[in-house]
Amino acid sequence: MSRSSFRRPFAALAAAAVLFTAGCGVSLDGDASLQAADGKSGPTTTTPGDEPKVVIEEGTFEGTGGAVYLTRAADATAEVTTQKMAMDMAMEGLPGVGAVSITAEGEFDNDAGQGHLTMDMSDVFGALDESAGLPDDAGLIEMVVDGDIVYMKSSLFAMLGQDDKAWLKIDSAELGEGGALGGGAQSDPAAFLEFFKSASDNVEEVGTEEVRGVETTHLTATLDLQKLLADASGDKKDELEKQLEGLGAAADSFRSIPAEAWVDADGYMRKFTMTFDFASASEEVPELGDAAMTITVELYDFNEPVDVEIPDPSEVGDLDPSVLSGGN
Repeated sequence: MSRSSFRRPFAALAAAAVLFTAGCGVSLDGDASLQAADGKSGPTTTTPGDEPKVVIEEGTFEGTGGAVYLTRAADATAEVTTQKMAMDMAMEGLPGVGAVSITAEGEFDNDAGQGHLTMDMSDVFGALDESAGLPDDAGLIEMVVDGDIVYMKSSLFAMLGQDDKAWLKIDSAELGEGGALGGGAQSDPAAFLEFFKSASDNVEEVGTEEVRGVETTHLTATLDLQKLLADASGDKKDELEKQLEGLGAAADSFRSIPAEAWVDADGYMRKFTMTFDFASASEEVPELGDAAMTITVELYDFNEPVDVEIPDPSEVGDLDPSVLSGGN
C-alpha cells in the first residue's frame, strides 16, 4: 500500500484523536460567583476546605435552575486534580463507511499538565477500503501529554516515512498549524465540560442511575454553543473558539446539541453525552452527508494518584506536522 493511499484517512483519525484529547482532562477554573436568575444562590453550596457539593432540592431544575445546576456541576468537576476517563465516539451515516466507533481510555494529572491516553480506532480502519495491507494494530494510537509536548506512538508512522523511534513528539503549537488538526490540540482539556455551561432552560431530570458504582442524577439538556460564544469575552472567547475549531468547519452550524449528564451527590459530573448532527452542517462539510456523532465520556477516580510515564528521550523522534494534516 502506498503512503498517499492511507495518509488522508490517517489524518482524519488523528484529528479525531486530538479532538478526543481536548475532552478528556479537567483543568478549568471554578466560578464560585454564579447565581440563579432570581439573584439568590444557586443549587451548589461550598464550605472552605470542603469538596464542592451540589444540593438537589425540589424545583431545582425548573426554569433557569437546571442550567445553573449544570454550570456548577461543570465547575465542581473542573476542580479535581486528577481523574481517569473512558470515552466512546459513535458515528453513524458516514458516507462509504456506515456506523463505526472509536474508544479511548486515559488518566490525567491536571496540576502537572500531564496525561496518558490510549485510543482504539480499529473499527474505523476496518471500514476503510484503504486499510488493506495495514498492520493489525494500525488502529491503535497511544498518546502522552507533558505540558506543551505531545508524544504519539503508532505503527503507521514508519509507513508514513517518519522516524523509526518508538515515540514521536510534536509541540502543541505545531499541531495547531497542522491543517486537519486545527486548534483542537491546543484546546483546554475540559472543553466538553465547558460546553455544558451553554445549557438552555429545558433541563429535565430522568431519574437516578449508577455510574461505575456511584449513584447519580441523570439529566437531559440542550446545549447552545453559539450562545456560549456570545456570552464569552476576551481570552475566554478566544479559548472557546479554539476548542470549537476541533470540530472543523461544522462548528458554526451546530445551533443546538442534545446532551445528557449524570451528576453525583458531591456535584461531580460522572458521565455525559453529546450528539453532533452533521446534517445541519451539510453546507460546510458536505463530505459528511447526514452523519451524526455521539460522544460519551465517563469520568472516575477523582483526586487519586496518577503516574504518567514520559517517554525516554532516547526513544523519541520528531513528528512532521504535515503527516497529521494529510499533506504529501
